[in-house]
Amino acid sequence: MILVMRVNACLLIVCADWIRNDFLCSMWRTLLLPFSLLFGLVLRVRHFLYDQGIFKSFTPPVPSIVVGNLCLGGSGKTPMVLKIGSWLVTHKRLAFLSRGYGRKSKGFHWVELDAQPEITGDEPRLFKAAFPDAAVAVDGNRTFGIQKILHTRPKTQAIVLDDAFQHRKVKAGLNVLLIPEDSFHQDRWLVPAGKERDLWYRRNSASVVVITKCKNNMTVEEKSRIIQQVNVPKSIPVFFSVLKYDGFVSFDGLHKFSMQDLRDKQIILVTGIADGSQLKRDLEDLGAEVQHLAFKDHYDYTQEDIGRIEENVSMFVPSDRMILTTGKDRVKLEGKLNPKDVSHWFEIQTDLGFDREDELKNLIFSYVDTNSRDRKLYS
Repeated sequence: MILVMRVNACLLIVCADWIRNDFLCSMWRTLLLPFSLLFGLVLRVRHFLYDQGIFKSFTPPVPSIVVGNLCLGGSGKTPMVLKIGSWLVTHKRLAFLSRGYGRKSKGFHWVELDAQPEITGDEPRLFKAAFPDAAVAVDGNRTFGIQKILHTRPKTQAIVLDDAFQHRKVKAGLNVLLIPEDSFHQDRWLVPAGKERDLWYRRNSASVVVITKCKNNMTVEEKSRIIQQVNVPKSIPVFFSVLKYDGFVSFDGLHKFSMQDLRDKQIILVTGIADGSQLKRDLEDLGAEVQHLAFKDHYDYTQEDIGRIEENVSMFVPSDRMILTTGKDRVKLEGKLNPKDVSHWFEIQTDLGFDREDELKNLIFSYVDTNSRDRKLYS
C-alpha cells in the first residue's frame, strides 16, 4: 500500500511539472482536483506514520540544517543555502548534502570543483564553487549520504541539507522553511491542480520561516498581514528577505560592472531556473532592454542551444554584446562555450538581505554551537 502511495505521489509531481504553467486555469484545476485530493491523502497518511514513529527517522549526530519549501521550485533555496554557508563556513567544519536534482548519475558522489553538472547537478557545483574547502556531496538517500560524509570526514561539525523539508527519513535539528511572498496571492492547491507539494499545516514543523522574494519597500503593515496569514506559533520566528543584485561579472573574470551600467543596454537574459520572470522585470526596471530566453528549471544546455543564443547576440554591435545568466546556469554553460565567447557571457551576482539579519544569524549560530557533541563514527 505504501509503495502504491509513493508511486502515486511521484506521478502527481511529474504531472504537476508538466502542467505548472497552466495550473491557474480553472478548467485544468477542476479536472485535476481529484488527483490533488488523492495526493493530499497520501501526504496525510505518510506524515501520520512518521509522527507516530511507525516510519523511522534518522537523527544526525551533528547539527543539521534543512533549507526547504512547501511549493514547487522558485522559493530561493539556493541563495539561502549559500547565505547560511557564508555565515558558518569560517565558524565550523561544514558539509553540504543535496540530492543533486537533474543529474544523470545515481547514488552518492563527492562534488569537486571540476565535477560535471551531469554527475552532480547544478546547485551542488555552485555550493562547491562558493565554498571550495567545504565537503559537498549528493545522494538521494540523505541518511546514507550523511553517514558517508561523517565516516569519510569525521571532523565535520555541521551539515546543511538542500531541499529536504519533505524528506522525513532524516530528522534535522533546524528546519528553515522558505515561503515566497507572491504565494500569499494564490490559492494553496496541492499538485497537480496547484503548486503546493506539501500540506500547508506542515509549516508548523519549521524552526524558522523566511518569507522570500519580498519587495524592497515592504511596509510594516504588509509584513504584519503576511505574519497573520502564515499563522505559526510564536515560538517560530518569521523573517523577510529580499534578493539583492551586486553587479555582474564576465565568465573570464576580466570585466565587472554594477547593475546601473545596464541602463539603456540591450541584453539577452538566459535562465534555466524555476521562474526567471522577476529577474527580467528587475533588469527592465534598471533601464535595460531585455530579451529573455527562458529554459526549464535545471535545464541541461546543448551545443545547439548555445549556438542559437549566440545567433541572437550576433546582431549586436560588438562592444554591446552581452548575455546575462545566473550562477546556477553558469556552472552548466561555461564548460560548453567557445573560449573566445566567454568575455560577453556574464553571471549576475546576487545576495540575500533580511529585515533582521543579525537575529537570524545568531539563531543559527546558537543552534550549531549548543548542539555540537561527540558522536560515534559509522562503518
